[in-house]
Amino acid sequence: YWQVECESLRGRGQEGGQHRFEGVWKHGSKRNVITGSAIFWEDGLVTQVEAAGQHRFSMLLDGDVYRAHIEPEGERLIWSDGDVWTRVVCLPGQEQSLQALEVLKSHGAGGSAGPGLEVCRPGTASP
Repeated sequence: YWQVECESLRGRGQEGGQHRFEGVWKHGSKRNVITGSAIFWEDGLVTQVEAAGQHRFSMLLDGDVYRAHIEPEGERLIWSDGDVWTRVVCLPGQEQSLQALEVLKSHGAGGSAGPGLEVCRPGTASP
């Protein structure tokens, strides 16, 4: 399972550079993950992103360039085509479980792993 602690992602969201964009993002009913220099889409697609400063990046998708900027609070990505992605933030003591994304990716584009896959769940940190 691919798991990322929320506190780690929340801290990165406040730093400069690409780390500011890292995390789980919701658009409608879909959740996508930005980590490093890639977007891992819920349907299994992976696209590369290129930073354009601390608050902006771009990607090439289906032959078109899309640009995004993050709002100062770090909670919303505004895309050049008008889409708005909202950061998924877990409660303290929880971690983001990207297991849902991995399951969906394993089903291939257009597949469905079914409802009830959790993005936030109780933390598993040991004392």
